Amino acid sequence: KYFLWITSIGFVGFYLLAVPSITQVLTWFHSILFEWKWELFLSDPFIFLFWIFIIVSVFFWGRGMFCGWMCPYGSLAEMVYHVAGKLGLKRYQRHLLPQNWHDRLKWIKYGVFAILLGVSFYSIGLAEKLAEIEPFKTTFLVGVWNRSWPFVTFWTALIVASAFFERPFCKYLCPLGAALAVPSTFRWWGLKRKQECGPCKACQVGCGSQAIDDSGRIDQRECLLCLDCQVLYYDDHACPPLAQERKRRTKAGEPLTAVGADGYFIPIVPAVAAPAPAAARQSLPAFIGQEFFDHLFPWSRKALAQPRLLQAASLALALLVTWVWVLGAAGQIGPGIVLGWWLAWSAYELVVRMRCKPYVKDGPWWGRNLRPASWADMASYVGFKNLLIAAALFLLMKSAGILEFLQSQPSLQWLY
Repeated sequence: KYFLWITSIGFVGFYLLAVPSITQVLTWFHSILFEWKWELFLSDPFIFLFWIFIIVSVFFWGRGMFCGWMCPYGSLAEMVYHVAGKLGLKRYQRHLLPQNWHDRLKWIKYGVFAILLGVSFYSIGLAEKLAEIEPFKTTFLVGVWNRSWPFVTFWTALIVASAFFERPFCKYLCPLGAALAVPSTFRWWGLKRKQECGPCKACQVGCGSQAIDDSGRIDQRECLLCLDCQVLYYDDHACPPLAQERKRRTKAGEPLTAVGADGYFIPIVPAVAAPAPAAARQSLPAFIGQEFFDHLFPWSRKALAQPRLLQAASLALALLVTWVWVLGAAGQIGPGIVLGWWLAWSAYELVVRMRCKPYVKDGPWWGRNLRPASWADMASYVGFKNLLIAAALFLLMKSAGILEFLQSQPSLQWLY
């Protein structure tokens, strides 16, 4: 980990200047929703390649692989914290904020990201100026010695805070981290947990990113993948369930077997389990149909109990939002109008899904491992899903020539 931190700071940050930024995410949003231009992404090949790695890693492990291991500024902040501790400031360092403070402050970065995204649809230039809340440009691209005093003051305050608190910018202010946290809800692989992890809280106490709640569940949007909990998971002296079993076996004179992949001692006498009945496999057409219905229709049978007028209004809203997006993709109406309708539909879908389908997938998207959704889980799912649907529709209509046809159609003046 230290090698990757030093490499990301020195080689990626200061030498290659390949520092990802929220401005590139905003450009990606606009390209997906309106017009894709490869030249916007190929102007810096190193950043383009870095973003390929980031996108792949987010879907496999969540934001933690990039934010915790490869981000140049995050690595710098982490190194500042560790070096400050070695230089005698350890007794003044506060590893964790009170949990109630953290639970409130962590939402600031999502607010910053939402503001920057909204402003970008009004003026991308203004959004880029506001994106200076990221100290990446000051640190690596321009140099703090070449900036005016407001930037120097802000940069210094963050570095000083990083000496006493572990990654304060990453946890509470970083809009790039917030943007990557949204798809992290649907990472393919998660960290291992045990049934005892809820009341145990041993990992929670040592979690630097404070991503483990009181029930033992890891919030993948906040996890920086330090892997300390996974080290403890297999430690028969630090993990309470393992420590209790080790003491019991030692007292009883039983041999200590190796710790298995499930985090428990391998049984001394392997239990012979009866083969589980094979689950009925769903056919591919049935699976695709079920996925199509789940992702595109937020309603369930509960919605059928609503008045017919309300059902018709919901369907009309869905059709209207789709038509507004189509006109926006064809350049007939402005991006602000499209964003407004997209947000309105997403907010409506969020409320409907929490009432009708209050669950999200846990793990690979092609699986059916579902878990109860929090409002943050559902908001991440709805927003990211709708963005992917918009991208798929855009590419489909562009390849089929539909966009060129729509460009000759009159715009909806009443929407202005």
